[in-house]
Amino acid sequence: MLDYQITALGERIPGVEVHAQILEQIFDGEYLRRPTGATWIEAALLAAAGLVLVICVPIVRPWVSASLLAALLGALAATGLVAFRAGSLLNVAAPALGAAFLFATLLASTLAEADRQRRLLREAQARVAGELEAARRIQMGLLPAPRELFAAERRFSLEALLEPARTVGGDFYDCFMLDPHHLFFLVGDVSGKGLAASLFMALSKSLLKSLALRGARDPAEIFNQANAEISRDNPESLFVTAFAGVLDARNGRLAFCSAGHEPPVACQPGGAPQRLMQSGGPPLCVIRDFAYSASELELEPGGWLCVVTDGVTEAMNERGELYGAARLLETVRGLAEPGAIAAAVRDDVRRFAGKAEQSDDLTLLCVRRNGA
Repeated sequence: MLDYQITALGERIPGVEVHAQILEQIFDGEYLRRPTGATWIEAALLAAAGLVLVICVPIVRPWVSASLLAALLGALAATGLVAFRAGSLLNVAAPALGAAFLFATLLASTLAEADRQRRLLREAQARVAGELEAARRIQMGLLPAPRELFAAERRFSLEALLEPARTVGGDFYDCFMLDPHHLFFLVGDVSGKGLAASLFMALSKSLLKSLALRGARDPAEIFNQANAEISRDNPESLFVTAFAGVLDARNGRLAFCSAGHEPPVACQPGGAPQRLMQSGGPPLCVIRDFAYSASELELEPGGWLCVVTDGVTEAMNERGELYGAARLLETVRGLAEPGAIAAAVRDDVRRFAGKAEQSDDLTLLCVRRNGA
């Protein structure tokens, strides 16, 4: 009972236990043997399980890899049991422990790499968000502030607003004096959204302003020149809808041209708001060398003109309904001050859209003739 022996598995058991097992095998006629090359078989089992884990753990979810480990351990146990019933003794515990250790190492490494990738992604997102915010500030800085620009002007009033659907957008407006008596104003909408549209917006706005300041007083002629210049360098085939006007502050004569833009709303004192359906031509960069034509309107003292983009008329609510031109006309009915008109349209569009996501940039410019 005190004679302990070391077995082939490295275990110390009493010698009588060895005798009992030998007698059992003799009586049963079933002899348990440690097969030749058993160590290599066990190493092969460990290598096979390790290969499966190395391939699968990094690319599957943790719960899937845990299920895979459980299946491998079950397969190893089944292999040992089958070999035992066939009279062969295999030590499947060593491959099982090795596979479990390898799984823990791989899982820890995979989770650490995933955490590193998440940190890099958050840093990249923060960097992109910072760059987009800087782009938004630059874009909004390109737009004039009418209240400050025309604070001393008494012959007309002008108000403008722009609310991009994203951080940056493709809508723009501009307004400045060509000389002491002529006001130039412009509203445009570049196809698309995001950074591409904002870059094309900056190009289009700068070029249109440059052409107006170089002496072109006719809005149609400005569009003719801009169409040729912008179309020359437009690899992405973007286009711009635009509405430009030149107001003579002395007599209220307004020359305007629409390049495929949303029809503006005009209202004379005592009259009802109406849309100006005159079209000078298609959007810029659609037809090369197209000859745009201008129209004229005389604003009486107290008359006003409101130019919007399709972000107003095509605003959608949660049911997919469009805001529409009829609601726009009803919203501005009875209003006369540009600031009140802009605020009313913006608030009514928000009220109409409700919780629906803003689908397009919202831009509005309103000019009112006060008198000589």
